[in-house]
Amino acid sequence: LEVLKDISFDLDRGQTIGIVGASGSGKTTLLHIVCGLENPNSGEVLVSGQEISSLSFDEKALLRSKEIGFVYQFHHLIPEFTAIENVMMPLLVRNQSISKSGKKSEEILKEIGMDHRLNHKPHELSGGECQRVAIARALVTEPQFILADEPTGNLDPKASLNIFNQFMDLRDTIGSALILVTHDQTLAEKMSTVYKIDGGTLIRK
Repeated sequence: LEVLKDISFDLDRGQTIGIVGASGSGKTTLLHIVCGLENPNSGEVLVSGQEISSLSFDEKALLRSKEIGFVYQFHHLIPEFTAIENVMMPLLVRNQSISKSGKKSEEILKEIGMDHRLNHKPHELSGGECQRVAIARALVTEPQFILADEPTGNLDPKASLNIFNQFMDLRDTIGSALILVTHDQTLAEKMSTVYKIDGGTLIRK
């Protein structure tokens, strides 16, 4: 089954790309290939000058931990951990101290309106709250690239705007680039470039 074909694009520092398309059109597969969670059958994917499909599993994981913040369509929080512990994890993987990791995680959770739920576990949170925690986890490392797969699907308009502003703050402060997959046409049109994925190819809108 050929899901994607003849796709080629660049993502520069500070650039924002919106990708829209029907369910099953390959949007999530494209994000997975971009960050090395899946390998393409042909072609190359370069992240910060590195061709990632040839890297080992551990090398890809290290690259993601240093360069990429991924917001999944489903939050994938660790059920045994509290909200703040889930957000701390990528910082601890980078060997930051528990105190610094906790302080930074608390700050970003506060910024997205989750400071009253720091010590709640995922089963004690709503779907939208879990998604906000997952977004905080992706942003806490201040990644060079943010890949977001329907990040606001479970959020109300006010929370969605707040999250969008967090993305833009990272772009403005450290030059993070963003690829946003969304069904929200209004949100997609806020990106600097918008593509539609159709028939496995990207069509610039």
